[in-house]
Amino acid sequence: KRKQILLGVCDSISEAQALRHAYFHCRVEEGESVPRDTGILTLRELGHLYLDTLSPVALKTNRSRWKARVVDKAEFIDWPLSQIDENHVRVWVDKMCSTPIATGKSASELPGRSTVQNSINLLRAAFRWAAMPRQGYVTTNPAANVTIRSSTTAKPKGTKWLFDYLREEEAKRLMDTSVVGLEPKTKFLVLMFSGARPSDVWRLEWQSIDW
Repeated sequence: KRKQILLGVCDSISEAQALRHAYFHCRVEEGESVPRDTGILTLRELGHLYLDTLSPVALKTNRSRWKARVVDKAEFIDWPLSQIDENHVRVWVDKMCSTPIATGKSASELPGRSTVQNSINLLRAAFRWAAMPRQGYVTTNPAANVTIRSSTTAKPKGTKWLFDYLREEEAKRLMDTSVVGLEPKTKFLVLMFSGARPSDVWRLEWQSIDW
């Protein structure tokens, strides 16, 4: 028989979440097929539940990504899942694309498209997990059809430097110095503008080039 348990008997929020999750799991085991979203499970709580299902390798990357991109950027992080729709997710994506990175070697730069797309994929996967029959927290996935709009590009082409190993001013100093010879400079230019792999370019010899 089910017994109502007051939230006060739990020592922490995570313990209460685990207890609530176990209760929902028992309902499924008893054969109930109705969605278990009572309208109070928030996206923040979903993050705790979903991340705990990942492998240790996936968890290491996705936990920091969830914190930096979802918890810190999504205004709906503490909303009930049932209140989040596709338009909210699109606003979140646009905000990510237009907000410079705060820390690290890329500080003050806009995030790359792959960074934003990985964040979308993570939110989409969390909702997909929440909608699975064994979970049943939601019936729809508001991130399912959201993509980065072509008019909202992270790192616009006009401001993106083509070479990732040196900053633009560092590359200019390298090309201007007389300490570096003509062959390394030429290889550097080929690497910078061709898109070839560094290992392939640095192995090149003059006789390898078909002028």
